[in-house]
Amino acid sequence: LLTDYDHRIKALLTEIFGGENDFDKVLEGVNLAGTGANGKRVVQNLLDALTPILQDGAAQHLQTTAANARAEADAARAAREQA
Repeated sequence: LLTDYDHRIKALLTEIFGGENDFDKVLEGVNLAGTGANGKRVVQNLLDALTPILQDGAAQHLQTTAANARAEADAARAAREQA
């Protein structure tokens, strides 16, 4: 049963993070449905470890998107003023 859950979790992670991220290889076959030394499921430990990385990436993406939108708005404004 845990092996089936492990495969399902890894399939979901692959769907989220892309096929180039082989979690079975990265984690060297560790069963994500198993229990870690701290009593939590291994998948929970993985997600806890990834959370700050994902939050930083999301924040950086938002900043980049906002900067690009500002630049486009400035360019559009300048073009209207020249017309």
